Amino acid sequence: MTKTSTLPVDLASFERLLQQRLQAKLTELTPLQVNCFIKRETLLMVVQHPAPVMAHPSRAFRILEAAFEEEGLPEHFRGLMYLEVEGRNQPYAFHTFRDTPPPNDVAEQVKATTPEGIQAAQQQKKRKSFPAPPPPPRRDLEAIPPPQYSDPDTIALPSSPP
Repeated sequence: MTKTSTLPVDLASFERLLQQRLQAKLTELTPLQVNCFIKRETLLMVVQHPAPVMAHPSRAFRILEAAFEEEGLPEHFRGLMYLEVEGRNQPYAFHTFRDTPPPNDVAEQVKATTPEGIQAAQQQKKRKSFPAPPPPPRRDLEAIPPPQYSDPDTIALPSSPP
């Protein structure tokens, strides 16, 4: 007998629940679309809405986090939620739930695609791309002519440096 694992949540009904709660409490985002995905140990919640961006995205984060906890999902998943304006491919805000990240941190991967994450990566790349300062010039010892000996007791040095 093979053992099959079932998801602790029906994603379609969870999407509807999140959408209803957001539309009831955040009327400025209406109409909106909620999509949920499971990737490794992370439940991604994507909220797309018409422009403009939310002035206080923490309001949406609190609503989603409450639903996430009510469904008992922190026991099974790390939550990652982000807000996106329709027609744009980059989220403008994101938030994670549960302190212990999975081994492959999806939140960091998503953060890297935000404008702030891209800017941070470019700044770090610039810091790494500055060339190291050149080493001080080395005087090659073979380029200096040996002293001239004419008398065993007298040393004559060349009159001009090489």
